[in-house]
Amino acid sequence: MKKIIYFAASLLLSSGLLAQEADTLKSASDHELEQLLSVEGKEISATEENRDTLLLITNESDESPKESSSNDTIRMRFGDKNIEIIEHEDKTSIDILDREEENDDFSCPDDVHKKFRGHWAGVEIGMNNLLDNDHSISRTPEAAFMEIKASRSLNVNINCAQYSLGFGQTRFGLTTGLGLEFNNYFFSNNNTLGKSNGSVVGIDTLGTLEKTKLTTTYLRVPLILELQLFAKKRCDRVYISAGIVGGMKLGSHTKVIVNDEGEKKSKDRDDFYLNPFRWGLTAHIGYKGITLYGDYYPTLLFQQNKGPELYPFSAGLALTF
Repeated sequence: MKKIIYFAASLLLSSGLLAQEADTLKSASDHELEQLLSVEGKEISATEENRDTLLLITNESDESPKESSSNDTIRMRFGDKNIEIIEHEDKTSIDILDREEENDDFSCPDDVHKKFRGHWAGVEIGMNNLLDNDHSISRTPEAAFMEIKASRSLNVNINCAQYSLGFGQTRFGLTTGLGLEFNNYFFSNNNTLGKSNGSVVGIDTLGTLEKTKLTTTYLRVPLILELQLFAKKRCDRVYISAGIVGGMKLGSHTKVIVNDEGEKKSKDRDDFYLNPFRWGLTAHIGYKGITLYGDYYPTLLFQQNKGPELYPFSAGLALTF
């Protein structure tokens, strides 16, 4: 019987039900789908007019509380349905479950294991800017060389590691991890950065300017409290989180591109008296992996008395896992 089940699954794979034949599957009639999904004369009815491609076939040994012995199980995701073919000792059963109602490993595995899992790992893309000590994004004449083009100043955060600790439930807990933060600050005026007399200064660029910017890279570690609301499953919940994030500078450089009788590029790698360590406040609100985020750093961008008194902040959208 086990060989027959594997053979049926192989036929599904080889018949083109995977991604490369998705269009054919979607146009198949209900009668054809019933034949394709027939196992040992037991037909699976096709009631939906539009079907998605078969996405996943897995095989596992399943031992439920209702059974005293191990059973071989093949699971298939088909559109909005999950199909289970279970081989018992004396019979074979076929179950069709709605994915939004099924408590399995396909959609929200954390619901099965009853563990809290936060929303940190993912990719964040937003805009950068700087506040002065009067909470203004406009620069004083002395700090005019740090005037920023907000529309071009991009912030990209890659949060690649996550660890979550629940407080006795799946909806509330603490999240930490690791991430990389990349910041581009495009200057509005025709200048770049340099050092003079122990402080950072603006240096005028020569030629027809195309681009001038400061780029910084930080390793960061968060400590975030998160609350998940409303839905039973994690993937359907609204989540709100806030906390602190620490950063360590990995590198910084300026880049200037001028186009004067041919494009010329220059890059200067230096610390520019930027603070090597910083901490900030972070907040997130999201639903189904789409998140609005905001970060604000009360730590000065430059070291004390080494440059203008400026405080970085960023905001944007994130895709979390």
